[in-house]
Amino acid sequence: MSQAKSNSLKAAKHWAKLRAAVRVSGAFKIAGREAGRGDRDTTKALLAVDEEGNKDDAPISNFMVTIERIKDSPVNSVMLLAVPLGILAAKHGWAPWIVFWLNFCALIPLSAFMGMATEDISSYTSEVTAGLLNATFGNVVEMMVAVMALYHRDIIVVQSTLLGSILSNLLFVLGSCFLYGGLQTSELNFSSKAGSACTSLLLLASIALVLPTSMYNVVRGEMHESYVYESEDELILPISRYTSVVIFVIYLQFLYFQLVSHKDYFQEDDNDDDGEEEEAKWSAFFATCVLATTSLITAFTADYLVDSIHGYAHDMNLSKSFIGLILVASVGNIPEFYVTLMVAKNNKMDLALTIAVGSSCQMALMVTPFAVLSGWLMDVNMSLDFHTLQIICLLLAVLTVSSVIQGGIATYLHGSLLVGSYIIIGMMFFFLPQEI
Repeated sequence: MSQAKSNSLKAAKHWAKLRAAVRVSGAFKIAGREAGRGDRDTTKALLAVDEEGNKDDAPISNFMVTIERIKDSPVNSVMLLAVPLGILAAKHGWAPWIVFWLNFCALIPLSAFMGMATEDISSYTSEVTAGLLNATFGNVVEMMVAVMALYHRDIIVVQSTLLGSILSNLLFVLGSCFLYGGLQTSELNFSSKAGSACTSLLLLASIALVLPTSMYNVVRGEMHESYVYESEDELILPISRYTSVVIFVIYLQFLYFQLVSHKDYFQEDDNDDDGEEEEAKWSAFFATCVLATTSLITAFTADYLVDSIHGYAHDMNLSKSFIGLILVASVGNIPEFYVTLMVAKNNKMDLALTIAVGSSCQMALMVTPFAVLSGWLMDVNMSLDFHTLQIICLLLAVLTVSSVIQGGIATYLHGSLLVGSYIIIGMMFFFLPQEI
């Protein structure tokens, strides 16, 4: 009886940390493994069971956990072959499109393994620490792509990737969730509190992106053109950098809002999960080693990916804005796409909304100022002066999502509306001239 109670307490603690991580990060990469798994055959195989049916308390080896996780994700395991191939292609000067797609595919399993390692490290910490860890490492792929693009001084790719990730989560990921869930249930119900808080913050981020662009255009129209071009960096860069500091401070307040003061807005009743068995995981040291190794490899892979974009865009006659906005931005959003579909299938719309909208909020409030401040440290003129067309798309997307989730009810038609909007934006940038 005491053993059963102990197991129940362990499971409750495990799921409490998982929920806290999802609440904070929004883009909790590995949550889909928990949300989408309908049985626990793998877990039972990992847990040593004696003849009386009692669990053996002996820890599972890191090697066995790794083997079982590879078996659980055969697609990701196969895609790991793209990691050495991508490095080989970049080193030996293969065609840019081959280098791009090999490293693109390599980032997907690397992102998944970083998510697994982060989850396991979080399980050894408190709820607050777990949430902060996942908030930090949830978008590490996008952050590394941004840093590498800044290293190559390719600001267009940085800006396009940042906005593309926001648009992808808001329109495609959330829209697919509504569409998939709405085809199974005539009406999807969810709490609009968390979504309203996130969209309000996205509106703030939109203001921070719109005003520098508008200010420069106004000054350019009012003053002599040659003077404006000479003083562009002097005018825009200080505003962008100080605005980024303000946005990041608000993001820290948002974390406190989620974790402490209003955590009930982001918490879902998961009583059914209290009886779940705790899944086998890596040790804290091994998980830290995995996270450090995959982060290092991801940095090299992201560098090769960004370095191939210019040649790929030239060979395929594509705009770099399209490559960054649609292709590169989708790398880090594939896990969110899978997660939201799985939780929508289980009719957990509050969690789906938190993942999709929360991830966009994280990109706008954390990764965007991170890119601007990183450019400041690297002496790169990365600013919040985005392309006018990109800003219009962002504003319309935020307003559209705000109107959809305002009532706390959605149907498959709302999902089609959001996905259709994303397709239209994608087509616009696909036909955008290569020079822009």
